[in-house]
Amino acid sequence: MVEEIPVKKPVLGKSAYIKIGLILLFVIAGVVVAKKADLAKKNIAAILGNQSVNKKSREDNILDFDNLKDQSKELADQAINTSKNLGNEVLGEATKLTTQIASQSASVVSSFIIENAVGSVMKQINKLPEAQQEEIKKYICK
Repeated sequence: MVEEIPVKKPVLGKSAYIKIGLILLFVIAGVVVAKKADLAKKNIAAILGNQSVNKKSREDNILDFDNLKDQSKELADQAINTSKNLGNEVLGEATKLTTQIASQSASVVSSFIIENAVGSVMKQINKLPEAQQEEIKKYICK
């Protein structure tokens, strides 16, 4: 009798699985890159003015540019006017605040001078006899 020799199936090692995985990864990456390149070519054609995509005439583009230029000028004028108005408001508030502070300072200085002057005079009056103090009070209150 003839004995059958058992045939062992080849076992793939870890490195074989890694190689197969890398090959699949490269194939998938190649397909993705090819699709992106094709899409980029279509976008470039559209951007460069493919006649089927961009049907505006040169005159329309010039009119659009003139319109954009006018809008930009109006926007710049508005910005300038707004900044002028804001500057005038800030200047007005600063002037008002400065005037207010100056008035308050003058009032405080006047009060200080009067208090010191009157205080000195009152000390001198208080040193006088009672009869002279009464005379001065009558004279001041007239």
